[in-house]
Amino acid sequence: MSSPASPLLQRFIDGVLERAPQSMHKILTDSARQVSGGSRAAILATSALSNHHSALLGHWLAALREQVSTAPNSGFGALGASPWLELQLVDESQAEADVEVQRMVEAIEHEAEWELRELQARGATLRGEEAITKQTNPLQPGAVARSLWQATGFLSLGFDARSALMRAVTPVLCRELREAYAQANRELAGWGVAAAAYRAVQGSASGTPPQRWSRAPDSGFIVSHPGAFKPLLAKDSRLARGFISRFGQLGADTTRHAEAALEEALQAMDSTAWDLSSTQSPQLAQADATPPNLLRRHREMLQRAARDDIDRDAIDLLARLFDAMLSDTRLLQSVRAAIGRLQPSVLRIALHDPALLQGDANRTHPTWALLNRISSHAVGYESEEDPRLHEFLMALHQIVDAVAEAKSVDASVHARALRQLEQGIEVLLAEQRALLQPTFAKLQVDEQRGALAVRYHQQMLALLSDLPLGENLHRFLSGPWVQVVTQAAVDHGETSTQVSEALAVVNQLLWSLEPLRRPEDRERLVRLLPTLVGRLERGMKQLGMPEAEQQSLLKELMTLHTEALRNPHQMRATATPTPEDLVRRMREERLPSGALAAPRDSVYDLGNLDTVPFAVLEDEGKANERVRPERMRVGQWHALFLRGEWTPAQLLWQSSTRMHWVFAGRKPNRPLVLTRSAIDRLAREGLIVVLEDRGLVERAVDALIEQQNRVQAG
Repeated sequence: MSSPASPLLQRFIDGVLERAPQSMHKILTDSARQVSGGSRAAILATSALSNHHSALLGHWLAALREQVSTAPNSGFGALGASPWLELQLVDESQAEADVEVQRMVEAIEHEAEWELRELQARGATLRGEEAITKQTNPLQPGAVARSLWQATGFLSLGFDARSALMRAVTPVLCRELREAYAQANRELAGWGVAAAAYRAVQGSASGTPPQRWSRAPDSGFIVSHPGAFKPLLAKDSRLARGFISRFGQLGADTTRHAEAALEEALQAMDSTAWDLSSTQSPQLAQADATPPNLLRRHREMLQRAARDDIDRDAIDLLARLFDAMLSDTRLLQSVRAAIGRLQPSVLRIALHDPALLQGDANRTHPTWALLNRISSHAVGYESEEDPRLHEFLMALHQIVDAVAEAKSVDASVHARALRQLEQGIEVLLAEQRALLQPTFAKLQVDEQRGALAVRYHQQMLALLSDLPLGENLHRFLSGPWVQVVTQAAVDHGETSTQVSEALAVVNQLLWSLEPLRRPEDRERLVRLLPTLVGRLERGMKQLGMPEAEQQSLLKELMTLHTEALRNPHQMRATATPTPEDLVRRMREERLPSGALAAPRDSVYDLGNLDTVPFAVLEDEGKANERVRPERMRVGQWHALFLRGEWTPAQLLWQSSTRMHWVFAGRKPNRPLVLTRSAIDRLAREGLIVVLEDRGLVERAVDALIEQQNRVQAG
């Protein structure tokens, strides 16, 4: 198979984009007849499809060109190498958007499953790649859906109307894309572009995390339960019946001879493990290569040296377990290679410590805990080039070297290694958190500002509730001026002079609008006005209010105060609000914009997440498996569905109020910040998955039991 040239890929992409306008026109035209229901959202969606057809098509095409033509940057910068961090913040609106887009992606993948599989395989050939992934398809469903959602944003539609439009377009789009994918496959076949050698596509339906994060069904195995490994042993296995005291049955000379022969076999394993670690660079190894199973490579020697059938059963059981662990696709090859180097040490302990394979109800054996901890920290890394993985592997190799050199039959060597590993992981996480300290500080300030804004806003509404103020003045005091007071409290403290002065302005302003009952009140008002107006002007400039709004408010106040000085005994506030004014005021009596969260374009909050995948919506049985935010732990890896794709994310920090959550993302210098509302929505919809819900050892046993069940059933 010849290696395809880059111009051929570009020719294919150009052809796709050239045909896109005609297909989009047909999709939007046919979709206008698909909107159902008489809701306001449905009516607006129908209007957009019918009356804004050209605008929507133009924005959709432009967004699709950007999605398809922009080559993804998969490179990794060194940890901390960038002088700034590209912060990705997810708020509630982004969460809602992600859910909506995902509904469409799920429908497309269901409708055009086989056409997509073939196009992904031919796309891999076009790109000169051996692995078949979703990314090898230049016209991914996610790109089409995200570009349409982006285009609807230019039509001044609310979220419900945009959602109704997306759902109306979905069935028509599915049919058209299925034909488009089939046409693309015919075109590529005509060019002589063969499908790459088929292996399972590295991905899954978008409603679930990628295939490499999948695992065998939970068998119920718990490593610490006594006799937990019995399902993997033959019924006549002596190991299944329990360890016996060898020293009570064997003579001293026989025991020493057996121990010496066994140690010779174990040293041969040690030598092989050392040779592999010193001659094979993990970074140069193939990403999907399975590290060698040393227990199988040396099985014949080990079985000859075994002291009895219990040893032989233990050797075979561990060989099967390491088969599964070294093939675990959740872990990169370099991590599995490091785990493979522990085989001699694990076998030594298994042959001398009955608790390893028999179980201990009071604890998880240090050996299994060590293997599981290596996996739980490394499970989220996707690239051998990730500098965070390099740092982890450097620390891990030092620990594994020390374990190998000890040649100990005592489980304490693994307990010590586990403690060292935990310390090393904490150092690595602390380094990442140190880079993000400015972000943490800003989020804490934002939360403080939000809490203060709530309190001052409520106090202001209570103060103004019985006063017949004009709409402009009421809106100004309950909104912008609350921000002035809040910012003063954030900058200088709640008991500061600046806060007192800002609150005094409100009291002075309200007093200035009351009737002047005594001559000295008039003199006081004359003295007060220059200071009051000056303070208001400084506050409005601090807020960045438009000049026209500033002048409008000051003009209204000047009119009221002029009238007060001319007719001192009359009430100078404007007339009592009408019922319509009161309704409008109630709608506007909300917190000042931005009081509780960082800017919408940088925070992942509920309002800008995509939609729930069909697969998640239809599988009610997943409800009990969904992540509970209160159980999410710092250092734990999760898969988050954000911006139309699943991304691994390691929780680094939670604010004291748990309103903001910071995750390490796919790349070192691109952390993710999610608001609590976004976390809750994603968790509720099944769009957060714990990557290490079952430990490495548990997953290995699950896989072996499933394999046994298939053999028995078939």
